[in-house]
Amino acid sequence: MDWDDLGPGQAKRPIKTTLENKQKIPAKLQIRLPKALYESAQISGNAPLVDRQQLTSKTVTGLLGPSGKPPARPPMNLGGPIPTDGLKEMKNAQELKPKWNPSGEFYFNPLSAGDVFPPRSADLHPVDDYVDPESDVLPGELHHPLGFVPVNSEEASIRLRPRTGQLPVRSSTTLPLEYFDSPELELTPPEKRFANPPPPGCPGFPAYSRYFDQHGGFTWQPCFVIAYDIKSEMYRIQWAASDVLKMVKRLNLLFEDESRTGFRFRLRQARRRRDECEKEARFSAYVSKQPFKHVDVYDAVFRNRILRRCHSPLAKKLEDRFQVHFEDFRENFKFGIRAAVVEQQLLEAAAAAHLASCNIQSVKPTAPPAPKKGCVDLTALPAGCVWFRDELNRVENVTVGLEPFALLLQDIQRMGMTSVAPLLEALQQYFASLDVSTMSLAVLDLHEVALPALLSDFLLVQRRHVEGCSDLLANDWALKVLGIIENLLAPEGGGDDDVDAAGRG
Repeated sequence: MDWDDLGPGQAKRPIKTTLENKQKIPAKLQIRLPKALYESAQISGNAPLVDRQQLTSKTVTGLLGPSGKPPARPPMNLGGPIPTDGLKEMKNAQELKPKWNPSGEFYFNPLSAGDVFPPRSADLHPVDDYVDPESDVLPGELHHPLGFVPVNSEEASIRLRPRTGQLPVRSSTTLPLEYFDSPELELTPPEKRFANPPPPGCPGFPAYSRYFDQHGGFTWQPCFVIAYDIKSEMYRIQWAASDVLKMVKRLNLLFEDESRTGFRFRLRQARRRRDECEKEARFSAYVSKQPFKHVDVYDAVFRNRILRRCHSPLAKKLEDRFQVHFEDFRENFKFGIRAAVVEQQLLEAAAAAHLASCNIQSVKPTAPPAPKKGCVDLTALPAGCVWFRDELNRVENVTVGLEPFALLLQDIQRMGMTSVAPLLEALQQYFASLDVSTMSLAVLDLHEVALPALLSDFLLVQRRHVEGCSDLLANDWALKVLGIIENLLAPEGGGDDDVDAAGRG
């Protein structure tokens, strides 16, 4: 069923497809190119496509025959010889086409980058007098194209084009890079540098600075440093190619006489500090937006506990004056609950993948793993050697490795209780945050009372200290120790009765 179009503004009505209607359908036309288009195709190298044998058909409308089938087309000569003139012209056109030189432009790939980007051979590294204690990238740290520092003028002309996600942006959780620069790494202060005249024939001190183009790529272009603004802490430079003036920051300026290794270390340290700070800022912003559905325990008992922890008599006497501080305590309590929920979500694989897509990572410091064998990892030690004398009184050196001690270690692990891995982890958690071996039940520093102190004042200070220690042990230490014991006994099949018995013990 077809539709008949009666023109604009008219409704379409279906028409019955008949043989008479089909006979009115025109056949495909053989279009011959005009002379101008044909010559253009010849010049562009498409001569083999237009030089093929054209089909001669006098039928323009292409009406169907009585049988309703289209007439058979004459076969195309696909196997015939193709003119060689077109191939020569195509080859000449390809030779005239400008070729892209991949050595002049690099796309940064952090997964395949070397020590510095772009990768270069070791003989290009200069021997600098500056010692770089952290020249290698930390484990898990990716290379960044903006951290590339050229070692010579040839590398300065290399054009780098970072990805969109690697370009700096401005948001509520980003900070300028110069906030994290170390003034101690400035070996030549601006006052000392500009106290001397520039080299002869130069308007300023020779240097390099990043020059970004409209496509997001940059190169280290040569320039001259002509002035320094103390108020904005920025340098005024003049491009060597265009004589255009510009204000740049210190980490965007590499002096000609500056150590490349030292500047690379300075830039990398600033980027590391900024990444850590922005990581905490993103985590804090995400935690603050989470809903708070916890039971409010901020009652009178909770406030009295806080007042006892302050160890100040004014906090109890002027409780109404401390309402502002109590509100801060409430907000810190809410933030701690939200942060604990988010940290628990990061332990799940699905939630961690979702938060990682939003660039939300955990800021909780991870404790070093407890040794599984209860001692130092023996695989990291060098192989042992045994010296002995043979029958001819010759000294021999034989490498025996660690097998004898490893066999002895197995017997020690069977007899020693501290060699159990879960118990080692529990002890590590306890001594990391719950060790009360240094807690004193008496106040040795009597700075709160005037000396010589009255006996009543001395007893009051000691009583407050004992109450604070009792509150700490009952409401903090005991609960956390019970949680450690619960986690320790859970893999061994321990139930609630065992946990309660351990807590009472």
